Amino acid sequence: MTAALRASNLTKTYRSGASELVIFEGLNLDVASGEKLALVGESGAGKSTLLHLLGGLDKPSGGAVLYGQVDITQLSGDALSDFRNRELGFVWQIHSLLAEFTAVENVMMPLLIRGASREDAGPVAAATTTVSPALGAPMVRRPV
Repeated sequence: MTAALRASNLTKTYRSGASELVIFEGLNLDVASGEKLALVGESGAGKSTLLHLLGGLDKPSGGAVLYGQVDITQLSGDALSDFRNRELGFVWQIHSLLAEFTAVENVMMPLLIRGASREDAGPVAAATTTVSPALGAPMVRRPV
């Protein structure tokens, strides 16, 4: 099996002065394409830290995070931002929608950042935005 996502010997340590807090060390994880998994643990166990590392939002203290053959821990800041924009999606517990934009306009943002025109991004975003009919028209409704 070739992993779609692989964490290899992943380590995250926070340092403050002489103090060192090891969140995890030598963590290995393989996730196959289409595989579903749950990350479960008590508060403070490192779940969010692991997700931030896997999503390229934070850098590990050691080890590698690979998507196919791409080691995101070796990418420059700009290349990592481009990779996240084109390859990854994040779903947060608390919505991070921009209140001044509609749901569809919020979905358009990564496409606009990528350089797509509003004319090209709009139909793509509208086609991929699912909104309950009870919420109203997604083109005009703003997040609350």
